[in-house]
Amino acid sequence: MKAVNTAREHWPKIIVNPLAIISIYLEGMADILARVTYNHLQTWLQGNIVHIELDFNMTDVPHNDWAVRLESMLDSFEIGEFKT
Repeated sequence: MKAVNTAREHWPKIIVNPLAIISIYLEGMADILARVTYNHLQTWLQGNIVHIELDFNMTDVPHNDWAVRLESMLDSFEIGEFKT
C-alpha cells in the first residue's frame, strides 16, 4: 500500500528575515507595484518588512534634496530605526 502525503507536508518554509523594499521614483509617479508587494508580504513576513519611498525631481533644483534624503535613508539602516 502506498503512503499518502497530507496537505500540510507540502507547505513551503517561509524565511522571516527582515526585508526592506526601497521604491525610488519620479515625483508624481506613485510606485503602486511596490506598495502592493509590501502589503502582500507584510502578513507572510510577520511584520519584518519596511517600505521606503524616495521620489526625485530633476527640474526643481532648490527643492531637490535628493542627496540629503538618500543619506538620511542610509543612516536609518546603519544607525537608526532599521538597524536591526
